[in-house]
Amino acid sequence: TWVSTTKMPLRDGIGNIIGIFGISRDITAHKEREILVNRMKEQMESELNRASKVQRSFLTAPQVTFPAKPTDGSGSIEVIHDYRPSGLVGGDFFCLLPLSETRVGILIADVMGHGVGAALTVSALNAMARSGAARISEPDAFLTRLNRRLRDVISRDDTYEFITAFYLVIDTADGRISFATAGHHSPLVIPSGSHQAGRLFDRGELKGPALMLVPEPTFPTGEGRLEPGDRLLLFTDGLTEMPSHP
Repeated sequence: TWVSTTKMPLRDGIGNIIGIFGISRDITAHKEREILVNRMKEQMESELNRASKVQRSFLTAPQVTFPAKPTDGSGSIEVIHDYRPSGLVGGDFFCLLPLSETRVGILIADVMGHGVGAALTVSALNAMARSGAARISEPDAFLTRLNRRLRDVISRDDTYEFITAFYLVIDTADGRISFATAGHHSPLVIPSGSHQAGRLFDRGELKGPALMLVPEPTFPTGEGRLEPGDRLLLFTDGLTEMPSHP
């Protein structure tokens, strides 16, 4: 039993304390509800921590080289990423999808919203992206397939959700790249030996819509080439929306 007691001094006519008086209240029901809420909060935090660990397991290693053992006459790429969700779980996603001994797909995506709902969509996106990686290497076809499967599995008439995504395929043998965007930011390119960054494509060049918005979208494909030493920066709007600090 929990009891809350409030006491005050009892004074006579000239201010001397001659006793005390107080009120006691039974707060057992209130304390039991408080304990229950705290237990539920601890359980939710434990489950979110576990979900965070699972979600991070979806991501490619923070630093990886592809191919791991380049053959003579072939190049390689070094991929480094930094994942910092605003909460324990988030809606950003990134992965490498090996397609052959020299070709690899790079997918970056950002699910609308934050928290558990976005994280669950990321789980579905991870499974769908990896299941079709070995069969579809053309960026437009890859995004079209993702869009179709996401709409089949997740989309409902009473919800509104979308995912921006960018898919790049690079051939390490000659540096050729092909790419398509689903409403995502253009990566930045920093040429070898330079400190100036430029966009991989202009916003008006590739107008693919975000995933899940329309049933049969078109994703125009861009092409190019990366020279030895070039750097490519892929990012989500978590970077562009971050408050500036002096």
